[in-house]
Amino acid sequence: MKKLITLILVLAVISTVVFAAGGGQQSGAGYPSRPVTIIVPFGPGGGTDVLVRTIMRYLDLGGQSVVAVNIEGAAGFVGSMDAANRPADGYTILCQAIPDMLAYTLSGFTNRPLFDELVPICVIASDYDMVSTNAQSGFRNVQDLVAFARANPGQIRWGTTGTRTPNAVNSMWMAEDLGIADLITFVPYDGGAQARPALLGNHIQMLTGATGDIFPHVQAGEVTPLMVINDQRIGILPDTPTTLESGANAVQFVARSFWAPRGTPREVISILEAALKRVSENPAFVADLRNLGIDVRFIDSAAMHTLIRNWHSQLEPRFARLQ
Repeated sequence: MKKLITLILVLAVISTVVFAAGGGQQSGAGYPSRPVTIIVPFGPGGGTDVLVRTIMRYLDLGGQSVVAVNIEGAAGFVGSMDAANRPADGYTILCQAIPDMLAYTLSGFTNRPLFDELVPICVIASDYDMVSTNAQSGFRNVQDLVAFARANPGQIRWGTTGTRTPNAVNSMWMAEDLGIADLITFVPYDGGAQARPALLGNHIQMLTGATGDIFPHVQAGEVTPLMVINDQRIGILPDTPTTLESGANAVQFVARSFWAPRGTPREVISILEAALKRVSENPAFVADLRNLGIDVRFIDSAAMHTLIRNWHSQLEPRFARLQ
């Protein structure tokens, strides 16, 4: 009888400890109590890396430090996969654009739906992909590009981020709409940090890249923007026509977003969401991003989830054409 009572008491204590541990994770109590890591799935110096390091100057997580870690490879897939496999405790989060997250599965690159294995935290900013050229090409507008491509088949090299990404898909569609898809060569790069020097060095003559990557070189007169992938002109490039104005139909902004591993407590997501929202409302941060050619655009976790689903339905038929 005494042994039975002792066993019951031991089980009761174990159950209490387990319940308390589980409840602590669900409530996010005491979070954060140690440094938080942000995975940047591209190399140093690219648009995502610059954005994250700018955010870090303003991000306040209860006095805890924030560390950025670059895990590059496969156009962001390696770092995104790494983030999905981290413990769901809020101490490792990911910064990756929504279209890229969707493309990993839609492109057939992987059957693993990473956008469902990560929890949306928020969108904090948006920039735009634009098509640009270097000074050596002499192109002043899209019409110059088209005329040269038709007169000199095979001489234009057009850089993209990855091969089965929204960036690459939109580039191919733009070339098709302009009637020059068979006259140029697409050259994939792992990210903006690799593609930008290639454009400046004339290893490629065209580049589809984020405004955050390219805008400083536009200001320096080293790069000429030909069109912005959007349905309306943007403030930092008021004289640059949109894709629609140029005869191409690709339209999609780059939603710079934060994600956490699936299973991260809702309370932890809320803490991170609120902290990033405070960053987005800081006038100094808004000014910093404007100087980088990026717009602040805060979208909360729930609205981001809806945006993901809507964009998935829009992108799915586009990627199906590549299968």
